[in-house]
Amino acid sequence: MYQEVTGWDDSEENLERFAAGFGVRDYRETGILTNAVLVRHKHNRYNRNAISVSRPATAGGSLKKRHLGYLSERFLKWAGQDTLPALIDHAGGEVEVAVIVVSPDTLLIDIPKGQVVGAAVRAFLEPRGVKVSGGPSWEVPTPPTLRTHAGNSPDTARTLELITADRKPRVLFTDVQIDAARSYDHDARVLRILDRQTASYLGSVTEGVLEPVDERDREDLLVLLEEQDIRVRQPVTDPIFAEDGTWPVDVVPNAWVRKRAESLDLRAHDPENPNSQESFAVYNPTLDILWVEDSRLVAPALRCFHRMGIDPAQVGLPERSWGLDHEISWSSLRAPTRRGQDGIYVSKPRLFDDLAQILPDGLLTGDVTWLAEPLQLTEPDPDFLRLEEFVAARTDLFPEHAFTGIIEPCRLCGYHAATFTTPISTRELTYCHVCLSAAATGLVEDRARAATALKAISDLEFDSQPMLEAQLVTLHVNPEDPVEPAIIDQLLLLRFAIGRKRIAWTLLLEAAGFAEGGLRTSRGTLIRSRDGHLCYSMREKAVCDFLHQHGIAHDREPLYPQDQDFNPTGLRRADWILPDGTLVELWGLPNDPAYAAKMEAKRLLAVRHGLRLIEILDRDLPNLPAIFGSWISPRVRTGWTWSPLLIATAEAAAKPPPEVMGDNRGRNDFNTAARRERLERCALVVRLQADGLTRAEIGQAISTSAEVVKGLLRDGKFYADPASDPPRHQSAKQASAARERQETRAQFQAAHSLTTPKAAEAWRDAGVLFET
Repeated sequence: MYQEVTGWDDSEENLERFAAGFGVRDYRETGILTNAVLVRHKHNRYNRNAISVSRPATAGGSLKKRHLGYLSERFLKWAGQDTLPALIDHAGGEVEVAVIVVSPDTLLIDIPKGQVVGAAVRAFLEPRGVKVSGGPSWEVPTPPTLRTHAGNSPDTARTLELITADRKPRVLFTDVQIDAARSYDHDARVLRILDRQTASYLGSVTEGVLEPVDERDREDLLVLLEEQDIRVRQPVTDPIFAEDGTWPVDVVPNAWVRKRAESLDLRAHDPENPNSQESFAVYNPTLDILWVEDSRLVAPALRCFHRMGIDPAQVGLPERSWGLDHEISWSSLRAPTRRGQDGIYVSKPRLFDDLAQILPDGLLTGDVTWLAEPLQLTEPDPDFLRLEEFVAARTDLFPEHAFTGIIEPCRLCGYHAATFTTPISTRELTYCHVCLSAAATGLVEDRARAATALKAISDLEFDSQPMLEAQLVTLHVNPEDPVEPAIIDQLLLLRFAIGRKRIAWTLLLEAAGFAEGGLRTSRGTLIRSRDGHLCYSMREKAVCDFLHQHGIAHDREPLYPQDQDFNPTGLRRADWILPDGTLVELWGLPNDPAYAAKMEAKRLLAVRHGLRLIEILDRDLPNLPAIFGSWISPRVRTGWTWSPLLIATAEAAAKPPPEVMGDNRGRNDFNTAARRERLERCALVVRLQADGLTRAEIGQAISTSAEVVKGLLRDGKFYADPASDPPRHQSAKQASAARERQETRAQFQAAHSLTTPKAAEAWRDAGVLFET
């Protein structure tokens, strides 16, 4: 195993000369293997146990001239800070190692992991009477001497200007959402704090440290976190290293903390460069040292860390103001990465071995590179279960669940997580944060493989029906018919294979074979709901299915009352009407100016005529049980998120089919259904033409000829605005009057001297326009 040697200003020239001696002048795919030695670098002021990788003493010259770089602090932490120094002292001052010269600035050392080296060295030295520590440790260096840097560095002046600058007025927040998330800069889990009303990010909690975006919010956020029983560090009131009084008591530094794997970096808020990577202080939590770039910045830096509840035991300064970058590697100032019980990498899911049965054609092959070797299940920290409660992906996928208080390995990857029960499973389940997040967002971006997984999900969860992309957020299993955990495993893994937000959903539906049930247009997918209603988008289908599933009677596209101002033609329609006359509108394009104008007109129309109007936006779809709660029968379970699954009651299943009854005027259920079907087809082709499709394309979409489409378009435009064709409108009125007199169509044709096609058209128009 190879470890990269940490080089810095004190070794750059030496390493370049060393590489040049082997003819290495640029990066090589295959490095040069040679020997070097490990030597204690006792003059390193940052760590007295620092280990130098150097040329042997036989090469001549002082250690300063032979020094090529350092073993990383991360490696020394795991080996034990006093382990290698003890071995080097026992060996007489040098230990030979193999190194590989890769480039003039890259040197690798061939050495096992730090834990392995530490154990081997201790096993070698202890029988020889040399006592070393039993595990990783740190030697705390002598506290650095604080000094006042001469002059006023431009960087210091700029930083002081930024951290004392006036800021935007604070925005009060009242509705806070807390969500557990993974931090990919380090191995810890983060609690994100969001303001629901403004959708703004307020800050985070990492390993007990509150890091607000605006430091002025700290006190309010501490109260909110306490109400949620989330333990965080409180501000330090009696610090070990007191401030010097140069920073005003009532001024909160305009600075923020960047959490890294090994440190907390303190940066000034810079409105001109909000993504600035320049830190003016860095805190090493393992050494408990706060390094500050300039003595004039010590007071504000301490104020920031004391507010975070961090009380540094020591404060260090570079030899010259803003000179840390030239004196020592920042990586050496930071503590080593800790892969603890809450690491972000997990093992290969066990069920991947059965992909041939679970996911046809190896859907995830090559898409799980983020998975690493398994980690040992260790005792979690006391706050682990509390953090598990804030995993939003678990709440979305399993809206109804209860924790058991037990920690067990994740069913998919073996990493530990909180065990919970849910009505949709016959037994307890355990899934870790990483696997839940992968199921919630998806991993695979390949459309063909994602389509295969989508079809499998449709068959397993949606009764072979298409679904909205948002519906994948929740597992759609009937709690009245729970399934085995292995089925839940399969449903989660299938979601791994569908990278949401990366593949156009309508194209994915087509690739999954749902084109036969609907047609994709520029404004959505035309498809029928479970009860046969024609819907003009998947969103409409979702609402229609919900109403049908929960036994809420509803009709499609009812007319609004005629109104001189807001509905002069009397042709405005709502999306649904409920039994008590409540109208329901699903607003599809609220941000489109023309569409928004129609929305406002319908609102004013409803107010003027005393109509109850329910308005639904896309974001409201997951809340349909609450929106329609007063119409849902108490017998129907509604605690779980809405689903297109059909839950038919025994009464509905036993209900006989309707009888075809009518009279000699052609009024019967069959003819009424046929007229409604034609009206729907007319409205459909008009909408398709408005979406830009040609007659030929419309005909192909609805499986008919372009000539038939021409007739449907003519009828559709007439039915939408009968006044647009006065003679036809007059004929329809005459036909309606004849039907009321119980005349036949033949009698009507003879009375008005009409051709057979004209009589048939007028008779059909009368049924559409004037009969209920």
